Amino acid sequence: MAMAKGLAFASKKPLIAVPTLLALATATSAHAGIDENIVPVIKARRGEVYTASFVSGNRLPNQLEPERILSFIEFREWLKTPAIVCGNAVGWLNENGIIDNLEKCRFIPQDQARLSGGVVALIGENKLAAGEIESLEKAEPHYIQHFEIARLDSATQKVNLLSHKILQA
Repeated sequence: MAMAKGLAFASKKPLIAVPTLLALATATSAHAGIDENIVPVIKARRGEVYTASFVSGNRLPNQLEPERILSFIEFREWLKTPAIVCGNAVGWLNENGIIDNLEKCRFIPQDQARLSGGVVALIGENKLAAGEIESLEKAEPHYIQHFEIARLDSATQKVNLLSHKILQA
């Protein structure tokens, strides 16, 4: 984000944020008919996916529901309607048996719906035309889940303590 802000500032060009889930849904639109649901899924923490629901449109998909983090089980319960599911968590969902319970969905492997500069440019062009420009001062990444630094620090301290005891023995 800092690099994008710096480039926009130096070149006196507008900054346009392109959400990753929207980019994945747009890349997958080639596999969808009009008004077909698209659900991109990205690996989050262990056993969780970052997702949202979109519907394919004439030019870009429209977001139906906000971004969310769901466990595998919550994802299976949440996804009730037929949809095209895409993203880097598709294989993960398959490995954990989640796909078996979603017969009404089509799954697009990551290599068939790749993000590209063309997809990002298409979204950026549409957002620019709609006046969706980010303020350089206020633009920041959109996080929907807090980091678990405290848990990591605690685990690191335990490992360091254990290493210290072994070295003293």
